[in-house]
Amino acid sequence: MSADAKGAGAAGGGQATSLKPESETVKQLKKQIEQLQKQLQAQQQALQKAQASNQSAEAKAVAVAAAQMQIAGTSAALQTVTSALLQAVTAQGNASTGSIVRTTA
Repeated sequence: MSADAKGAGAAGGGQATSLKPESETVKQLKKQIEQLQKQLQAQQQALQKAQASNQSAEAKAVAVAAAQMQIAGTSAALQTVTSALLQAVTAQGNASTGSIVRTTA
């Protein structure tokens, strides 16, 4: 499947779920994802700043490594929350319409 086809599938899935009112859990998870994305963006900017700094090579390496560790942690949290959102949306869909998600290829 091409990247365009995957994107179209994801967009279509989003449209289907937007017809139902969102549960409080889904709203909270979306808000958390938005916050994590902003945090990740700030951390990526900090990494770029550390990479471009005029510090000694050793200090620069420490700063870059620290920024990369923060990015890794935030990325992991974002993945976890995104997974929880998928589960919540799937559960919400299953509760109101029955199972519409195919789990087999």
